[in-house]
Amino acid sequence: MSDVQLLKDEPVGIGGWLILPLIILVIWALSFLGTLWVDIVPSFGADVWQPLTTPGSPVYSSYWAPYLIVSAILVVGLMVWAIALLVLFVQRRRVVPLLISLFFLAAAGAAVFEFVSVWHLSNQVPLFAEYALTQGAAVDLLRSLVPAAIWVPYFRLSVRVRNTFDR
Repeated sequence: MSDVQLLKDEPVGIGGWLILPLIILVIWALSFLGTLWVDIVPSFGADVWQPLTTPGSPVYSSYWAPYLIVSAILVVGLMVWAIALLVLFVQRRRVVPLLISLFFLAAAGAAVFEFVSVWHLSNQVPLFAEYALTQGAAVDLLRSLVPAAIWVPYFRLSVRVRNTFDR
């Protein structure tokens, strides 16, 4: 059997396990949009921003303003990145394996930032600690670390990935 025949028998195209990261990108892009709409944008309204950033307020912390600004930048950045990846993915661009691996790692990094920030705020602001948001941030962290642990090696080692995106 020649090498040419073996290459023809190997999987090519967006199929098999490669469909799952595509679905994950769609879900995460929509999730980032929802987070932006439901959590981030309202946080910058005067009725929320002012109590969080005014000294003497029962929910004040000097960490709120930088946390909210960095969170907004991360959510917008990851949402745009996910949408761009979807386009590049469907176009089967050569750069997709690198960019999607970096995306999963960046999403995990953002989840680490979120977890540490929520934990810090729950220790600083007693009223905030009552909402048990640290548990939600821990679940989100797990939801980011597991896909990174699965898909980063997959995009580096998979024959289908290599055949689909190395054009």
